[in-house]
Amino acid sequence: MGTQHGGIETEKTRKPFIPHKQTERERSKKYMEETKERILAVDDSPANLQLLAKILKREGYDVRISPSGALALSSARTQPPDLILLDIKMPDMDGFEVCEKIKNDRRLCDIPVIFISALHESLDKVKAFSLGGVDYITKPFSPEEAVARVRTHLQIKSLRNRLERQNAELNSVNVRLEAEMAERRRAEKEIIKYQNKLKRLYSEMTMIEERERSGIATELHDNIGQQLALLKIKLGAMKEIAYENEAADVYDDVYDLAQQAIHTARTLMFEISPVMLYELGFESTIEWLVEQFQEKYGIRIGLEKDNNVRPLEERSMFQLFRTVRELLMNIVKHSGAKNARVEIRRGEDDIRLRVEDDGAGFDVSEYKASFADNRRFGLFSIRERLSDLGGLVEIDSCPGKGTRIVVKAPLVFAEEKPHV
Repeated sequence: MGTQHGGIETEKTRKPFIPHKQTERERSKKYMEETKERILAVDDSPANLQLLAKILKREGYDVRISPSGALALSSARTQPPDLILLDIKMPDMDGFEVCEKIKNDRRLCDIPVIFISALHESLDKVKAFSLGGVDYITKPFSPEEAVARVRTHLQIKSLRNRLERQNAELNSVNVRLEAEMAERRRAEKEIIKYQNKLKRLYSEMTMIEERERSGIATELHDNIGQQLALLKIKLGAMKEIAYENEAADVYDDVYDLAQQAIHTARTLMFEISPVMLYELGFESTIEWLVEQFQEKYGIRIGLEKDNNVRPLEERSMFQLFRTVRELLMNIVKHSGAKNARVEIRRGEDDIRLRVEDDGAGFDVSEYKASFADNRRFGLFSIRERLSDLGGLVEIDSCPGKGTRIVVKAPLVFAEEKPHV
């Protein structure tokens, strides 16, 4: 028996469901509905409410009406409006009382309230404004005046809301910035702490290295140096005997070699560690260093020092000696100077070294901007070492006019050994 479908919808005849797509006009209309400014009109007169609703809806506002103060409060709490038009003379609860309750409600207190008063009624303006009213209009309504006042206070509210949002955003940005600045300051403190730690470690390693060098130099002096000196003496004694036979020339050569070996050993010992720095003191070692530079490099170096020979603390003495040696080496390598001068002055609290030359000079601003060449890096290294001592370096130079470098460091004396 065949099946008659008639008007019954089957799987084959059913049309597929296609979701409705909103048109641009529909979306715009929905947006306008959602963003319409909402006004709550409160008046015990239905005629007045209808008139107000007609006037304001024509201007595109979303208008709700309420015939009493109690209903108005309930409506406002359910869906807060953007503005309230509030009649003053109402039974049970007048407009002043309603306004007072609105302003005492944290959710509603920012809503602007415009009072409505009949022309023949006396309006206590002071009370209206003191309770939080922003304006008033009189009955019978002038549509243009009512719309103008409503529009003005809605614009003011919109601007205030925008300003509050911007202030909130600014406060949020400020909070983030303050947090970032606090984090940056914390990071900078950590970096400075680690830098100071690295400086201390570098200083300690430098002094450990110097002590090791001093120990090696002492060993060389006490053993190899003394042995070479003894060899020289023995050769000198043998030389007197050797002159009586043909071995004299050989002994002369051996004697010269021994003398050269002694000179080389002494030079090597000083390069490893200036032993005399600890034996003779700072000023005397600088005097010897100046003589060595003049002899080795042919540059005239003047030396001026005071008569205070009280021993300096080991670390300060070594770093200051190293500074003078590196400054003199810079002059020899980079300045092309014929004359130089070293000055040592001890004050009450500091020691000052001045090293100057009549060489090529350089642009100090370029030195501060870059450490690309060895001279600039050497000066930077000196500055860093001196800062670790609590000292500083002042550089005065100009291309073609020589260079003057002043080093200042705290005056720290070696501890006096207690008498036994």
